Amino acid sequence: MAATGTTLFVIDRAVNAVAMACAFAKQGWGLLCMLDDNEHHGLESFEATLVGTLEDGTLVYSGPWKVRRPDDPRHFVIVAPDASKTLVYWGTPQVEEVLEVTEWPRVYRERNEIQENSFKRMIDHGALNTNYGRKKIVGPDRHQQRAREKLDQALKSVQQRMDKQADAVKAKQTQVAESESKGHGKRLAQRQRALAVLEKGVQDAQHTQDQLAEHAVALGPPGERADRDFRKQTLMTFRTLFLENALRAFMFVLLGALHTKVSVERVLSLLFERSGARMETVSQVVYWVNTAGLSGPYQRVLTEVVDGLCAMDLREQGKPICVRLRDMPP
Repeated sequence: MAATGTTLFVIDRAVNAVAMACAFAKQGWGLLCMLDDNEHHGLESFEATLVGTLEDGTLVYSGPWKVRRPDDPRHFVIVAPDASKTLVYWGTPQVEEVLEVTEWPRVYRERNEIQENSFKRMIDHGALNTNYGRKKIVGPDRHQQRAREKLDQALKSVQQRMDKQADAVKAKQTQVAESESKGHGKRLAQRQRALAVLEKGVQDAQHTQDQLAEHAVALGPPGERADRDFRKQTLMTFRTLFLENALRAFMFVLLGALHTKVSVERVLSLLFERSGARMETVSQVVYWVNTAGLSGPYQRVLTEVVDGLCAMDLREQGKPICVRLRDMPP
């Protein structure tokens, strides 16, 4: 948050945790999300007031819970179409301060372009959908290890309980013997009943221990498991994300020198995907970009991009980089 300066966030799924809303509100951040369908019963769950209509005529309501919840900082915006299901958006107090409640549905929908479509664009030119994890790694069976660790812990607990109960049985047996030697009546009967309960507890614990021991034997010796090797997939994903961030930083600087708004995809197709030539002299490095076959509007855009690149004062091993356009027919 400190690096980006962003204080308003949109989560693109139903998040119901009041703790999350409280955490964001405590930090002074705005969080906009949707309420899960299981968390409400439509308008009747809220103290809703009509605040406006959407472009399609759908009514928009706003308000808190009808039954107040003092520990819940969320405010709700309810979109209630006539035919389809009711949609409930919630936001922290900071969202209310920044956005009109009638804007909440629009801002929430824009997450598709901001988040999901940006990932699709990364996949298009970054090959993020390529599967590099076809190899196998043979290692210990983690499922068996977890089961064995759970059984070992249970056996340890049962053994501790049995040791404690055995001590209690010995102590109670001593008391019973004492009552028998002194000819107690009522106290002897009480102690005998207590001893019977303790002995039954020891038997139950022994039965539980035997069952756990059988399960441990059934697990067999330590086994192995073949898992997919995702190491290369992970490396390639991080490589793509690193390049994406570098490309975004490059485009941020480039767009500062342009008068025309150009997308990353347009720059990739007009500049990086075209043929050309490279020439290095004592004083500079020159790149020639082929303009053959480009239409007039595209040539104008490419000319502006090339001028912007030259204005960025790019260097290769200390030498300035100059980018030029040339019509190089095949």
